[in-house]
Amino acid sequence: TFVQAVLNSRCPNLVDKADLIAKTMVDIYTKVSNNLTTEQQQHYIYSPRELTRWSRGLMTGILASNTYSMNDIAKLVFHEGLRLFLDRLVLNEEKVWLLGEIYKIVVE
Repeated sequence: TFVQAVLNSRCPNLVDKADLIAKTMVDIYTKVSNNLTTEQQQHYIYSPRELTRWSRGLMTGILASNTYSMNDIAKLVFHEGLRLFLDRLVLNEEKVWLLGEIYKIVVE
């Protein structure tokens, strides 16, 4: 996967976590795209392009440093996900919902 290739380039010790990271990203994207729709706000349009943007942000962050722990990668995945999804939300209830869903998915 793309995540695996990025991790392999800078964090070879974390390559075995690539599938878990990719699954987490897809799960969050799916939850957001299924629950935050244009019926709520016209600009709540989500496409697989969000996953590409998220992956590119992850790659940029990883390539900017030479050393990363799993904790650093988790923070980077979380940060990029919030940048893509949370920043576009209008209502505080939606923001709280998203943070809760991300927490549930990450804790699993």
